[in-house]
Amino acid sequence: MKRMGLMFMSALVAGGTWGCTKDSSSVTDKLDDIEKRLASIEGKLDKLPAGARPPQRRRPQQPDPNKVYSVPIAGAPFKGPEAAKVTMVEAFEFA
Repeated sequence: MKRMGLMFMSALVAGGTWGCTKDSSSVTDKLDDIEKRLASIEGKLDKLPAGARPPQRRRPQQPDPNKVYSVPIAGAPFKGPEAAKVTMVEAFEFA
């Protein structure tokens, strides 16, 4: 009984290995095709004149770290004394 189970497991492993090899070559062929198409597109983009290229996206303007920003907090819930010298505001957005 053990021998039969061992033979069955060996057959499964051999079959699985053959199946993976077959799929692997198909995936490799597809990846090679994608790389060729990408190289072709990059080559065409490099040949475009500078004015014809799409503009680079601007980075969003960042807050100035040296500036103090005021945040209206009137009527907002708070913890601690009302006349505290420092107010820390925790802000978040649900999107």
